[in-house]
Amino acid sequence: ALPISSTSRWALWAALPAGVALRAWLPHRLVMVHFGTLHVDQAATLDRLPRYGSATTLLDHAVFQVLPPHHSTVQGLHVVLGGLTLVPLGVVAGRLLVDPVARTWAAVGTAWAAALLPLSLLDHGSESMLVPAFLWWTAGVALLPTALTQRRVADQIAVVVLLTLCGLSRPDCLLLALPTALLVAWAVGPLP
Repeated sequence: ALPISSTSRWALWAALPAGVALRAWLPHRLVMVHFGTLHVDQAATLDRLPRYGSATTLLDHAVFQVLPPHHSTVQGLHVVLGGLTLVPLGVVAGRLLVDPVARTWAAVGTAWAAALLPLSLLDHGSESMLVPAFLWWTAGVALLPTALTQRRVADQIAVVVLLTLCGLSRPDCLLLALPTALLVAWAVGPLP
């Protein structure tokens, strides 16, 4: 857990429902109409697993077992996933600083800035594969220092699964997920 006061923890977690509500209220727009249509079709039928974005395709396929296979379903899912990204993103930002006051401001400020940032609001209302990829990366990186210092197998497995999902969601994430996660872990401080 991030060492911040309980009041600050409430302020950090308040970004989640506020961010989801704002994202749900705003209009949703497709980023890439042609690829988005192909992606939804592939995720609905799972006739073949694409080279590009297999983890997100499998996630969408699982969601399509419960909800209709449509762009609006993916966009609704991304509204929720984008909101869920806010807290681990704040935790990652807070862990980069040593001073308790700066840590608190960084964690809460980053979560709220991301909750209100127009670019993230637009992205989280789209079919962009970056939305689940960024959630998996931020959650994995937020958990990584704890997994390395406390050496709980469940935490370590969760980090590996989250960063693997991130890496399998986009080709660039495959190259960047682990190195950037380790860079953040190194910046946090001494690890065993």
